Amino acid sequence: MKESGIPWSIVVVGFVIFWPLGLLLLILKVRSDLKATMVASGILKVLAWILIALIGAFLTAALFEAGFRVNSVVAGFLVLMSGALALLAAAVFIKKNANVYRRFISIIVNDGVSSIDEISRLTRIPYEKVRQYLERMISRNFLPNARISEVNRTVVVPRPGVEHDPELEYDIVSCKNCGANKEVAVGRIEACNFCGSKLKAG
Repeated sequence: MKESGIPWSIVVVGFVIFWPLGLLLLILKVRSDLKATMVASGILKVLAWILIALIGAFLTAALFEAGFRVNSVVAGFLVLMSGALALLAAAVFIKKNANVYRRFISIIVNDGVSSIDEISRLTRIPYEKVRQYLERMISRNFLPNARISEVNRTVVVPRPGVEHDPELEYDIVSCKNCGANKEVAVGRIEACNFCGSKLKAG
């Protein structure tokens, strides 16, 4: 599966040049790429800790500088600290959504539940909120070719047709990123149908 959205290299360059630009590019990437959504929280936490380390280095260097004045350090401290806090807040928000998406994929794809009312009951999320999450997942192609049936109050997710080679042995592999299950031939590597992560059986 081809990488969707903004390439990771552009996101990294954005962070190097100007962290708010990098954060904006990462958010845009997460909106269009399920795999990026699943891993972005960890990346943001690492970047936040790097910024916190830079703050420590910045303050240490300022303290040992001749003619140290508090006013000269405050602006740099505020910029770096606001960046670290913004990254941590974004990480929490993205992780929350990633966990909901992972849970929905597990319920819908792995367990075969299509009733939105049942998904609401299983996740303890109100029906309207579940519907909003599903609409977002469908619009971002996180559930390819899926649709919501208003009449039946269900989410309809077409099952991809899988041809099995009778000569091969297959295992069900759970995607480490999005949680979807897929039958994969032992010894082979295939892409997850939902996020594109590599899956290997046996």
